[in-house]
Amino acid sequence: MSEILSRNELIELYLSEARVFYPNIRMNSAFSMYSGEQEFPRSGKIQFNCGLIDQSFIDSESFQVIHYTSLSSFFEIVNSETIRLYNCYNLNDPKEIEHGLNSLNFPFDKSWLDNLKRNHFVLSSSRYDEAVKDDFNLWRLYGQDGMGVGMVFEIPREIKNWNGVNLSKIEYSSDNSNESLSKRFLDYHQAFQSKYKLFENIPAIIPLLASFQKHEIWKIENEIRVVALCPFDKYSLKNKKGAFEDSNPFLSKTLAHTINSKGDHVAYVNMPISKHCIQKNLAPNTDNEMQQSILRVHPYLKLNKVILGPRLVNSNQFHRVVEFIHHVASVKLGENIMIEESKHKDIYKS
Repeated sequence: MSEILSRNELIELYLSEARVFYPNIRMNSAFSMYSGEQEFPRSGKIQFNCGLIDQSFIDSESFQVIHYTSLSSFFEIVNSETIRLYNCYNLNDPKEIEHGLNSLNFPFDKSWLDNLKRNHFVLSSSRYDEAVKDDFNLWRLYGQDGMGVGMVFEIPREIKNWNGVNLSKIEYSSDNSNESLSKRFLDYHQAFQSKYKLFENIPAIIPLLASFQKHEIWKIENEIRVVALCPFDKYSLKNKKGAFEDSNPFLSKTLAHTINSKGDHVAYVNMPISKHCIQKNLAPNTDNEMQQSILRVHPYLKLNKVILGPRLVNSNQFHRVVEFIHHVASVKLGENIMIEESKHKDIYKS
């Protein structure tokens, strides 16, 4: 007769195999109800921290990404000292999440899909390499056709401590791909669930996987995403406090709503762009030990560098922009920011 495993033993067994795919996954919370007829519960509602942090980031000493944006958006970011993560109703490909779920062969209905798109918040960027520098095509797509800037952020290693915040490369695939890491993990999850019936819910890591999938026609973007899970009620528009969800309380407190350029209602949360932004918002009597504890778990990105677009470098605004960036960055962020010119600047020389 085979040994009957308790829920905790099953969770540990599940995690031991899941970490082959995502080494940082860990249990976040668990809940179950059972009758006294059982010695212990064997299933229940279980959530994980997700832990979708790209292994190449973990293995590197410094991991940087570049976010292309317009000049006006850049100054909004620096003046607010935060960068926005919009929910999935603001993606440039409206069918993207559906594609992700279809490529993973994961069944879904419209209500569940809407909930997924509402509660997952995305910041898009690309891997930044000091040798490769900036990308000409991405200037045209997202950097105001070369009149914008590229913001180079360092991803703090503390991201491993941030609940509900994930970082990974986009997996590009055709509609029938079975080779992605996400698909192999999902196959493992479904086989485990079929055998042990551990989960009474769909763990948050499953819908999260869909937000890291795109069709191969978008491959030119070579995208890396920060994705945060911040559930909110679609009627009150307020974040769900104490909900059985994998969310980050620091980001959830900044939840706000707006209308995008297409006239659609979208939500966003704000992530600080330096430690300085977090520290100066702490209570004046916060001691150093408490400050350090908060900084270990509070999500933020570190703005290291600003790259000026190739058209901007050759424009009449160039010197004024450089001067203003230095001034605003030192006042708002408490430090000087390195400024570089796009490697493609010679294309637009008059």
